[in-house]
Amino acid sequence: MKQDNVFRHIFGWLLLFVLCLGAGPVYAATISGTVYNSGGVTPITTSGYVDVYTSTVGPCDAATYTYVDTAFIEADGIYTTILTDLPVGDYYLKAFSYGNHVPEWWADPASSPVCGAAQIVAVTDVNQTFTATNFQLDPGATISGTMNDSNGSPILVGGVIEVYASDPCSGINYVTTGLVNTNGSYAITGLSAGSYYLKAVSNGNHIPEWYAGATSTSDCLVAQAVVVTAGQTVGGNNFQLDIGAIISGTVTDNGSPIVGGGLVEAYSSYDCVTDTYTLVGVGSIGLGDGTYAITGLPAGNYLVKVYPSGNYNSEWWASPASTPFCTSAQTVTAVVGGTAPGINFQLAAGATISGTVYDSSGTTTITGGGSVIAYKDASCTGTRAGIGFIATNGTYTISGLLAGNYYLKAFPAGNYLSEWWASPTTPTSTPLCGSAAVVSVATLSITTGMDFQLDSAFLVTTSAIPVAGGIITGGGTYLSGDPAILEATPATGYTFANWSSATTTITNPLDNPQNITVIVDTTIIANFDRIPYLVTTSVLPAAGGAVTGGNITYLYGDTATLTATPARGYVFTGWSGDVTATSNPLGFPVYSAKSITANFVLKKHLSFPVRAKDGTIVIIHL
Repeated sequence: MKQDNVFRHIFGWLLLFVLCLGAGPVYAATISGTVYNSGGVTPITTSGYVDVYTSTVGPCDAATYTYVDTAFIEADGIYTTILTDLPVGDYYLKAFSYGNHVPEWWADPASSPVCGAAQIVAVTDVNQTFTATNFQLDPGATISGTMNDSNGSPILVGGVIEVYASDPCSGINYVTTGLVNTNGSYAITGLSAGSYYLKAVSNGNHIPEWYAGATSTSDCLVAQAVVVTAGQTVGGNNFQLDIGAIISGTVTDNGSPIVGGGLVEAYSSYDCVTDTYTLVGVGSIGLGDGTYAITGLPAGNYLVKVYPSGNYNSEWWASPASTPFCTSAQTVTAVVGGTAPGINFQLAAGATISGTVYDSSGTTTITGGGSVIAYKDASCTGTRAGIGFIATNGTYTISGLLAGNYYLKAFPAGNYLSEWWASPTTPTSTPLCGSAAVVSVATLSITTGMDFQLDSAFLVTTSAIPVAGGIITGGGTYLSGDPAILEATPATGYTFANWSSATTTITNPLDNPQNITVIVDTTIIANFDRIPYLVTTSVLPAAGGAVTGGNITYLYGDTATLTATPARGYVFTGWSGDVTATSNPLGFPVYSAKSITANFVLKKHLSFPVRAKDGTIVIIHL
């Protein structure tokens, strides 16, 4: 990923250089500063880059901010970015070190890894200059280990380690991805202090698994967190991946392989009514030969669906011929270590629907992108049948549709409501599914002019501090004056503290759910606190010794370190209670209250008589 960023940044600088050749004076705002280590005194020496973004609602929602520019951090920590030919506005800066530092957003007096704490750099004049826009990057923690196969041998085909901040089963709170080297080793750097769940995905035929301590598992419920403190390196987080199953085949059109590529997906479950499913594996369709292979599947029965590029229907696998109907799909049985070959698809070209998405004026197209989805046979309860992406000129095209009736809904990026197409004569649309109008298409037909006129809306963006603290529901787009009901659900080990916002007055910040009236774009932050747990220690017998590090309250995820010191004449034998161990000192992450006893025993003495030269008996004690 760093390499991709470098290429992108080099291209940006070359383009700027070419555009400026032979040009007159360049009028541009300039932002510069120094990227320091956490103390704010010593500049970082590992180089890196500072990305610049603009957003109307803040940087916490990646869907609403736009990348603007990049400045390289030199070896002395100094960076400069020139915002050429950009309008005045508010900008956000984020610094990334090539060394082991936590990426952070600019804020004054200190930068922060929390997007909700980011502050704007307000450009009010095209010739404006900002200096001392400095960062103070915290030292990053490192998690490392080896991705092995089930025999304990390193996997040599590479892969990735996905990192999540909480609740691995939900798939949210994704943090970063680390590459697995061709010797099986990996090291993930730049992590903030906290608890992380790791998932290993091999480039070969291995089942993706979660780290679970001494082993790894495909069951997210059994995953174990890796706890790191600031700047700490935690090694030995190894995986033992089981061999997987393979499903393979060819995608054809009238007997010839399709040439445009696409994807084939395997589902362990799929509800044809609600369109809910469990996706297990994905394979790419080869350009030119139409072949695909889905690897790393656990043993089981799968429904397999193709999503081809070009004007083709998406179809389910069935024998002797694939089908566009979910209810007619047939299962494929996959066996660990084996291949289910010949799972082929026979596609046919489809119909298309196209149009333009306008704002509420009906004449100005939206420019921020998004998508339009076609639902089969019904609006409120229909099954998704196709999707078209909204281009920067507002146009969209949905391809590969079967003959039939469809209902269209636009999902725009930016400050617009998601609405249904509602009129065959004017670009009218509605947020009510019951008011949607039908679009009928015939086989291979081309239907144009399915235009939308979207109402403007205000965006409610939500974020959690800390990110791992929990999730918030209720964010989204609302009409002016509408109520937004936000609810914060703490993650394991956290409690909800309060709501805060720099853009909206919250009268009762302790209320959860929180009801706000939407009148502007706003960002609402749910603050969470880690739960405190008491680690109680005792000694047995009471005269046997002492324990340090106990009878202290720790926050969820903190590391407790207990040290047992024997009294004179005693030896330490081990820990009992909620933790059984013999190591001393004893370190462990705190996820609940603990009561632990340090056990001691009297030293055993060996006594025996010795006769002295004068004939007396002396008792010797050892």
